[in-house]
Amino acid sequence: MTKIEKAVKIVSDLYEFYRRIPKVSSHGSARDEKYNQALQRTARERDRR
Repeated sequence: MTKIEKAVKIVSDLYEFYRRIPKVSSHGSARDEKYNQALQRTARERDRR
């Protein structure tokens, strides 16, 4: 097997692996945004002191 064939197989295997992972709903990303905003507020509060 050549290097190109090995690379193609690796990429193909990765594609199949990631294709099987369920999609994350938009609700989950909204939760992440809220979490990030909470962290930003905490950092700002530390700077005030």
